[in-house]
Amino acid sequence: MPTPIETVTAFSAAFPEDDGKVAIRRWFTPKTVWVNEGVSSATGIEEAIAFLERPNRSQAIAAVHFDILAIAADGNRVLTERLDRFVRADGSEIAAARVMVRRRRLSS
Repeated sequence: MPTPIETVTAFSAAFPEDDGKVAIRRWFTPKTVWVNEGVSSATGIEEAIAFLERPNRSQAIAAVHFDILAIAADGNRVLTERLDRFVRADGSEIAAARVMVRRRRLSS
């Protein structure tokens, strides 16, 4: 069984595939709560995917890459410092945001 850090690292690496849907379907459960502070909250796989497919999302964003700058775990809680990069289909960067995220371990 992978460690919480291994799980979060694998989720982050897989997120660019199919706009995050592959990662969400693989690691989320119907009870997973995904909170984007100040933006949204979704519970379960379908709500999380609906958030990714929301109509007001910029059509220019082809993928989001999570570059993990630092990661630590305490039991099943994982804290990441990341650079979230929003990119176009040609790979050029639209914007980047430095964020800190605390997660409970995602189920596999």
